[in-house]
Amino acid sequence: MRWLSLVVALVAVVAGARSARAEPLRILGTDDVRDCALGDAGHVLAATGGGLVVIDPRGKASVLTALEGLPDTRVDRVRVTGVEAELETRAGDARVSLLDLSVKASTPRKSSPAERREPSSETAPDLPAGVTLRALRAHGKRRCLATDHGLFLSNGAERARRLTLPLALPTGDVSALAVEAGRLFIGTFDHGLYVAQGGSLMHVDGGVNANVNALVWDEREAALWVGSARGLWRCRKDSRSVLACRRVGQSVSVHALLLARDGGIWAGTERGLSLFDRTGALRSSFGEKQRAPFRAVWALAESEGSDLFIGTTSGLYWAKTSAFLGSVETPQLARVSLVSGELSDDWVTALLAERETLQVGTYNAGVASFRVENSRLFPLEGDASLGYVNAAGIARLANGELAVLTMDGLRVGAPGNFRTLPTLGRDVTALLASARAGDYWVATRRGLEQKRLER
Repeated sequence: MRWLSLVVALVAVVAGARSARAEPLRILGTDDVRDCALGDAGHVLAATGGGLVVIDPRGKASVLTALEGLPDTRVDRVRVTGVEAELETRAGDARVSLLDLSVKASTPRKSSPAERREPSSETAPDLPAGVTLRALRAHGKRRCLATDHGLFLSNGAERARRLTLPLALPTGDVSALAVEAGRLFIGTFDHGLYVAQGGSLMHVDGGVNANVNALVWDEREAALWVGSARGLWRCRKDSRSVLACRRVGQSVSVHALLLARDGGIWAGTERGLSLFDRTGALRSSFGEKQRAPFRAVWALAESEGSDLFIGTTSGLYWAKTSAFLGSVETPQLARVSLVSGELSDDWVTALLAERETLQVGTYNAGVASFRVENSRLFPLEGDASLGYVNAAGIARLANGELAVLTMDGLRVGAPGNFRTLPTLGRDVTALLASARAGDYWVATRRGLEQKRLER
């Protein structure tokens, strides 16, 4: 019992010490435990969706990720041989020294690790209800249990106790970010919405769909808009919970959100474009019924000249914002596309409207740039080599550089002169300025980190 209590207590102490040294903050999927191992000298190891967790015999916890040299942040298998840990990831195999936590070797993998049959829950009857056991390892009287709800440890016949790691997500698949004062809102692809505040991480229990696609904080209304695979949600803080959420509009996938200048929110959905007022009431729709020339809307932006740009799977459309308000007639839309020659791919996934320019991210042809003048677009130098640009995947850094979030890394620079920055995962999904000047929150499908991007 003393062995387990020591481990649990010291993990929290070590985490606090790391924070005091102002090291880069990470929020990882370390509750997604896929395997575990126990060492001869008392080490406890967990292969998780957020890295390799190593707890030494004194109870000090460390997490190794791709940034520390692992082939991939998500670790699928781990075993201990003497003073080394051997691990498997989808990107390759590696060995880690338990003496100094250095990565001794990394071998690229040509195929994914073979799927291991999940053990029966009957193997560990002392686990809480609803917890799925993935692996059980024993070393003498000690046991470690890898589950989809974290790592459990026991010593002898005692009941297994959950090891709580700080700021641990049940998944590394982060999809969207928003911030309000000291609160960071984190959307995930498959586990819903979370709030990080004051060193703690809380799940939002408000009925929000588990598949979050987009987040926007409305400062004027003190409300969080959540676009999900099952509709749009409006969330506000109440006296009983972190956030109270309610769905507005239809149960349809929402891909893009944009705050309206006069209040409310534009929502790009699988069925077109919708505008909701500040309370969530529908003001306007533009879809099949209104004879829209497109269906799925993946990106939205508004220029200083009040042009509303709409990124779709059939090119880029735009018109004056007023054309979509209160008119029974179909707006006259301008368009650029693969056919017209201004785009190299019709699937527009990201838009950034600046004073006189528009950056257009596409699914598989990088970024196209345009000068905007009198509601007309004039091509500028783009960069097709950037490849697959993620939804909402273009941002301007404070130092003037362009940041492009792609499925193959975080690219920072200017057309023709981009560099790739190291991240927790290759598939970069969201970027948000943090409270520390020059630092940004970078979300990937392997977790979330705060890091300095500007030179």
